[in-house]
Amino acid sequence: MATDPLSVVALIATVVLARRARRVWPTMPVAITEFGCGVVLGPSLLGLIRLDHGVRLLSALGMAYLLWTSGMQLESGTRRRGQLKAGAFCTALSALIATLAALLLVGVGELQATGVVVVSLMSTLLMPAASVLAGLGPESTDVGELTLFVASLGDLGAVALVSTGLATSASVGVLGLAMSCLLALTVGGLGARILYQRRRPGRPERRWQVSAPAALGAVVLVLALPAAFGVFVGIQAVAAAFFAGVLLSSIAAPSRDQLELRRRIDSVGLGALAPMAFVAAGTRVEVHALMFSAHAAFLVPVLLVAMLVCRAGPAMLLFGRRLGRRRALASGLLLSNKLTLVVIVVVGGRASGALGAASGSALLVAGALSVAIFPVAARRLLADPSPARARPALALRAAVAGAVSRP
Repeated sequence: MATDPLSVVALIATVVLARRARRVWPTMPVAITEFGCGVVLGPSLLGLIRLDHGVRLLSALGMAYLLWTSGMQLESGTRRRGQLKAGAFCTALSALIATLAALLLVGVGELQATGVVVVSLMSTLLMPAASVLAGLGPESTDVGELTLFVASLGDLGAVALVSTGLATSASVGVLGLAMSCLLALTVGGLGARILYQRRRPGRPERRWQVSAPAALGAVVLVLALPAAFGVFVGIQAVAAAFFAGVLLSSIAAPSRDQLELRRRIDSVGLGALAPMAFVAAGTRVEVHALMFSAHAAFLVPVLLVAMLVCRAGPAMLLFGRRLGRRRALASGLLLSNKLTLVVIVVVGGRASGALGAASGSALLVAGALSVAIFPVAARRLLADPSPARARPALALRAAVAGAVSRP
């Protein structure tokens, strides 16, 4: 489909207006405002934003940025042995729960693709979680580090399924083989670094000194190439940005110039690229298929509960003694919000025929609701030192009720 300049202009204008709307409702996550604008302005309703090549490329750039950011968090979490062990156990338990939930949903006929459900339940949208954790004091550093590391570790497993085509039942072509090689390189390099750190704990790490212009060029390359391949070759190519983030964070030595460059990249990514991805995600919701399907209407709350149980359950079980039950519950809530990889598997599943219009829309809406509810509830739990510490079920009920019914 040729690029429609009006769709691109409407997409950019929607991002600007959605940012302005935050002044009217400051507690609402801006990502949900952008997603809702995409639903209204997309092809299902007003039709002002069409999914042509221009819109899809801007959306892929935003998703590549979000995955690259998640990959950059993974290597730092492997430096502490206790954190690595706790994160690995939590991710393994989440993967088991996600697989069982997927088999159950496929078995009762609610969904057709097991891999799509597993990726949707395992992934985490890092941006809302990082926003909540950034507003906390130094006493919550352990919560933030562990939550971000577990989120990146879960994304690694989800990205592995996406990149190899197992999640969307896509045929393994040249792209699938290339992504599999990149996955093996990333996992092998990360494992070798962990073993090196364990065997030689006193020796300094060997990293390349990279100048700021070279780092900027590398970042532009690892965002632009996956986005372009994702639009013109296959959506699974966007996952290469995650691997690039892991590799860049492992080999490049941090410096003051690079930290300043990272802040500038984040200002562009969070202010422009990610919002365009959220608006474009909303345009993929087929409102009519969702409204006139009782199956899809039932699937949305089921998926939302599965997203919560899959990530918050293991966090409560494994992090309760380490963080305290209230903070462990907040960490699980932050891990339970998803959208980026949900969009990728929905697009891939629709293209391969493994996912229908109503089921794909239900997955997107469930992911959007998780971003709207869970981070707000986690913020309330972390900020309110109430007696609910001893009864986390009541704390969760009160926090979610406050997130849904706030003025």
